[in-house]
Amino acid sequence: MDEAIAKSRGDVKKAEAYIRSLTGVRQPTHVRNLTQEDRLRKAAFALARTPDALDILRASLTKVLAAPLDERYRKVNVGAGAFHERVSSKTTAGVELLYACGYQPMHGFLVLQTHDPHLLRVAIEALDEARAAPAYVAGKEKIDGAKAAQMARASDDAAAAARRAAHLAKVPAEPRVDGATSACLITVRAPDGAPAGTRRFDSENTLDDLVHYVRSLEGVPEGDALVIENVTVRPARALEPARDGQLSLYSLDLWPRGQVQVRATA
Repeated sequence: MDEAIAKSRGDVKKAEAYIRSLTGVRQPTHVRNLTQEDRLRKAAFALARTPDALDILRASLTKVLAAPLDERYRKVNVGAGAFHERVSSKTTAGVELLYACGYQPMHGFLVLQTHDPHLLRVAIEALDEARAAPAYVAGKEKIDGAKAAQMARASDDAAAAARRAAHLAKVPAEPRVDGATSACLITVRAPDGAPAGTRRFDSENTLDDLVHYVRSLEGVPEGDALVIENVTVRPARALEPARDGQLSLYSLDLWPRGQVQVRATA
């Protein structure tokens, strides 16, 4: 069915006509002997169920056809590496296709001893036809969707990292541990209570300086709506940058040691 739909490019009537044309012509595979071209087409349509493997083989065979003397493309490691991970471990059809193209086992590899342009072209054409099969189309859409989602997440992560770095650049230099300054040690706790970061500040640094540090930490949720509480004192005291941003950490009872709890507002 996959082969019929692929050959007809999705035209149901043509696919039905193609299937009817096979009646009395094709025999069961266990009765007739398959030619190399038959084996190529059979393997190609079996690969439609693993779009990534199909695309890799098509790219590889295209390189072999274009560069017949390049040994890199005529030797395949089926037991390790990219081919094993993305093709031979996913489906046996990939190895079957290579056998039908003339590849032969040799010292743990499949090696193309005789370069037959005709067989390579038949294999590439069969793989192109298999790309129209419903199994390939559905699988490819799923793969492309997953890649797009991964790229979106990576882009979001990069943007978040850039924002954290911008906040970190505004944090004053950490004072030395030599007694020359009146330093305080502040621990920031994430919403789940786990420590997100610990750092020394000069006691005259301000709440705004501390907020920049808080927003530079990966364990702290992003967004403008953050609640920062001084939990060193009891009861805990909310720190409000809009009101207290220029107050010193000393005046906010965060010296010599302090802990602040961060959470996102509801």
